[in-house]
This record gives sequence, C-alpha cells and structure tokens, in this order.
Amino acid sequence: MFFILMLKDGALKEFFENVGCDPAAIEQILVSSIEDAQIKILKTFAAIKELKDSLTAEDEQPKFLCVLDSLGALVVDKLLTDAEKDKVVSEMGGRAKKCNSMMKAITIPALVTDTSMLVLNHVYDDPSAMFASKIKNQSGGKGMQYMSTITVQCSRVLEKSKETTDNDFYSGTNLDFFTIKNRICRPSISCRIYLDFKKGFLNKYDGLFDDAVKYGLIECPAQGYYTVPSCDKPDKKWRKAQLEANEDIWKLFIDKFDELGVKDLKYSSSYDTEDDKEFKELVEKIKDKNPEDIKIEITPLSVESELN
Repeated sequence: MFFILMLKDGALKEFFENVGCDPAAIEQILVSSIEDAQIKILKTFAAIKELKDSLTAEDEQPKFLCVLDSLGALVVDKLLTDAEKDKVVSEMGGRAKKCNSMMKAITIPALVTDTSMLVLNHVYDDPSAMFASKIKNQSGGKGMQYMSTITVQCSRVLEKSKETTDNDFYSGTNLDFFTIKNRICRPSISCRIYLDFKKGFLNKYDGLFDDAVKYGLIECPAQGYYTVPSCDKPDKKWRKAQLEANEDIWKLFIDKFDELGVKDLKYSSSYDTEDDKEFKELVEKIKDKNPEDIKIEITPLSVESELN
C-alpha cells in the first residue's frame, strides 16, 4: 500500500509514521489552494494510471490511498493573489463552487485507477436550525456529500485522567464515528474507539465488543461477566476489560465475526432465499458453455380466472 498525502502542512505524514507506516511508502505533496490541490490530484491519478497500464496481468498490482488534509483548510487562488496586492476581498461563494468542481473532477479518475480517495473536512453546527441535529454541516459546499461513496462524521469526547498522580487533566479522548452516507453497506451506524494521549490506540478491536455479544461470539450469563464459547474454557467467566484487548481471544472468532458482520450490515438479505440459490446453481452450470449451445424453454403461466 502506498500513501499519497495532499497536505496543507506535514503533520499528517508524521502521524502515519508514528502509527507504524513505512516512510518509504509515503509521498507527501504540499498544496496551497483548492485549484492547486485539484491540479496535483489529477496529475497524481494520471501517473497512477500510466503505471498500472504498463503492468501485465502477471505483475503484482499496487494499491494506493490518496489523502487530502484538509479541504476545509484550503483557500482559493484569488485570496492569495489579492493578499499580494494588499487587498482583502470576500470571495462570495466562489470557494464552494471550486470545491464542488474539484470533487466532480477527481471522482472519475479515482474510479478508473481503482484508488481510494480520503478527503478530510471540517463540520459546524447550523446556527439557523430550530433543533439540534446529529448530522453536522460541512464547509465548502455540498459537492463532497453528493460525490462521496462513504461519509463518516467524527466527533470526540475528552476523558479525564483517573490517576491522582497524573499531572495531565485529560488522559485521552473517545472518538465517535457516525456513517452519514454509505453506498457499500447500511448507513447510520456508529462506533466509538479510545485514543490514549500517551500510549496511542491501545486496542485494535476497540468498538467491536458489543457486536461480538450481539452475534453470540461472546455471551453474558451474569451481570458484568462474560464467557467465550469458542475458547478452550467455555465456562470461564471474564470481565469486559479482560476481553476487550485480549488478542488471543479475538483471534479465535474474528473470521466468524467478519462473516456475520458482512451479513448483518449489507443492504439486503435476498441472496439467502431459495430462488437465488437456484439461480446461482443455474449460472454455475451454464457460465462455461458456448452461448449457441444454450437452449432456454419458456413455459407460459396458466392463469385461472375466478371472475364471475
């Protein structure tokens, strides 16, 4: 996996390196404005397409992740040129139009090159709304909302330190992720993970415990105690804190968890019906045959009228 970072500064690259990513697989590209970001993103996609077109079917296909951090921090070129002339003029909606144009321009190249494009943006509350909404507004127009495949809204809740000898007032933060839009699976799903300010992300299975209980992979026979049917001691009782970060326990059923999660989160379960199973069997029988050798007989339905 290669990471291509379109940055206003270099902070995100340092974060990638701190969490263990290979610095040699990260390409940092600094951008100064929305127009500059659009040009450099399109040139990057063109280079990726040229690389992939030069590879044969036997070659290993590289994977790329392009990150723009952040759309909300970018300005238009006019603001920069006006500043050089000692002028400050309001852009009057021009920024939103350019953001919308950029999102439209980069969507198709991202699909053609099979490259994931991650765009970070800022959200804000609507001061004119009569009632508070869980879904916040984004800066830069609505182009990103319409063109995106997945939109995830992130908020945080700071957690006070529990250590009396700790000089820090906050020990970490709980990050809440809420899927506003999702074309791949069901939207409006939330998850919370914990980030410790000193130790980073402590548990890679954070946020999955409640779903594991829902799927029956972890059972709760008594209040505050849990059991794991798939472990070598299925009757052993555990505390939640003992299981959340126990990697050996999670390895026992993580594959089953993924299977159940896909079935639970997909839009429809119609593929589990008997009719679809028969259709799949028919497809398997005829997919390798010559189309000229396939004969399909259509029998008309007999309809009996009961009208008097």
